[in-house]
Amino acid sequence: MRITKLSLTNFKSFKQEQTIEFAPVTLLFGPNSVGKSSVILSLFYLQQIIERGQANPTRIEALKAKHLGGFLSLVHGKDLSKDIVIKVELNKSGYIGKSYLSEASELTEAIIDDNSISLDQQAFLMPSVVENSESVVLEFTISWSESLNSAKIKTYRVWSDGDFLGELSSDLNQAGTSISRLNYQHAVLRPKNQTEWLNYVANTDFPLSEEALEPDFNKSHFVIEKHGCNSLFQFFIEEKSDTVVRPKSFADLDKSQQEDYHPLDDYSIMPISIASRKIGLPELNQLMDIAGIYKPYTGLTADYLNYAQMQSVFTEIFVAPLDNLLSILKSSANIGPLRTVPDPNFLTKTDTEQKDWYDGRAAWDLLASDRSGLSVKVSDWLRLMGTGCRVTHPSEKIVGNAIAQAPFLYDENSNLHVWPSELGVGISQVIPLVVAANTVKKGIVAIEQPEVHIHPRIQTELGDLLTQNSSQVSFLVETHSEHLILRLLRRIRETTYDENPQEKKLKRSDVSVVYLNPSEEGVKVIHYEVTPEGDFTKDWPQGFFEERYEEQ
Repeated sequence: MRITKLSLTNFKSFKQEQTIEFAPVTLLFGPNSVGKSSVILSLFYLQQIIERGQANPTRIEALKAKHLGGFLSLVHGKDLSKDIVIKVELNKSGYIGKSYLSEASELTEAIIDDNSISLDQQAFLMPSVVENSESVVLEFTISWSESLNSAKIKTYRVWSDGDFLGELSSDLNQAGTSISRLNYQHAVLRPKNQTEWLNYVANTDFPLSEEALEPDFNKSHFVIEKHGCNSLFQFFIEEKSDTVVRPKSFADLDKSQQEDYHPLDDYSIMPISIASRKIGLPELNQLMDIAGIYKPYTGLTADYLNYAQMQSVFTEIFVAPLDNLLSILKSSANIGPLRTVPDPNFLTKTDTEQKDWYDGRAAWDLLASDRSGLSVKVSDWLRLMGTGCRVTHPSEKIVGNAIAQAPFLYDENSNLHVWPSELGVGISQVIPLVVAANTVKKGIVAIEQPEVHIHPRIQTELGDLLTQNSSQVSFLVETHSEHLILRLLRRIRETTYDENPQEKKLKRSDVSVVYLNPSEEGVKVIHYEVTPEGDFTKDWPQGFFEERYEEQ
């Protein structure tokens, strides 16, 4: 599972909605202070909202407690009357993630198969939203509350495979969150046993299109008609909720009302209250507590099994995407522009934390533990980059060395064990990048200015480092380095003409090149498409990438 799109509105220098399309390697270019680091910041701000319930944080914990200044410093123009909107698309990429429906669904299916409960009692089988969605979009609208003197989530919306699915809304001035919109007509809310349900509901006064009542109508694929509903899920909610209002029968409407009747206009429903955190989001990693729907007593009855499935489906709509997004963000690493240079006073830790990546010290902690032969992998990359050094394995003893902890590096030019502080600063800047590429197995590795203090030749080799990683890891790189992008363009060209080995194959879809352009209306995102020949389809502004003959 990976993040494939990020949209920002009224966030820092982003005013109008701008969308960045992610690939396994996404490069952010643009002038200084245009907002490249804001893209990275938005992701870890979102992590703090979901994980800690903080929409007005003074510091971002994942970024080494980087000082922020709260919502005021994040909203565009420091205008508290504006809403920040952050929208994220997740693609399953073969990984299902957290699911909540299986137990309730399997129990119901087993009972129905055994005929323990007859269908005239309205027992139904709901599919898993998580398992049947290839992509999920989460949109968070974050607003300032004058009465609370803080920020919270005003609306949280979810899409599945491009179609709107549901919305949670919160009162900005007091506690309280509810399901305010729900797309009953979405394919993932169609019961597995829909044919049997339609046969049952034909005998009720629930509004249903006349076409669906015909004996030869294909009920199993019925979705939505102008005058009907498509889901027993909808039927059950409206039967059990004291707040949902509907016509007693479609037949009760006069002709003009029948022509205009559409029960799903804009997907609004009478609010169904849920238990939530102060931030306006439901609790994570557990079934939603739905206060607005009558909960039957526990037992093997159709009412109870239907409620259990409905609760699980609501949880899969609203909670599972949060669980999965947070899992991605917590597994991510942000390597800042200035990285630690270990010297003899440097002490490693065994309990590496996410925030330790920001200054690069997590890399040295992991090297000291040398899990899974990490030192050998890193040394191989240092050799390919032509650095002239390798990582010292912790078991190598240094004769006459009274220091308790051995140096990390071996200088092959002088044949001496050395500390990173004894070499050029470029080595200590590149090693965290190499370690992250070999240890982070999920989420995003965000890198700010990887080229700082690094020789152009090594910058070029970083292009290969970033493209030989786990299928579940994406790199988000804020950079000015022409050398890095030129290597990627070269690999794309070589792949087109089948001139490079398998481990260096690179498709155009593996790279997203983004330029952030300042304007009076805020930052504008420009995507630069790459041709099969490893060139751009349009010219870059301000003289970017004019010198490329060395790689061509």
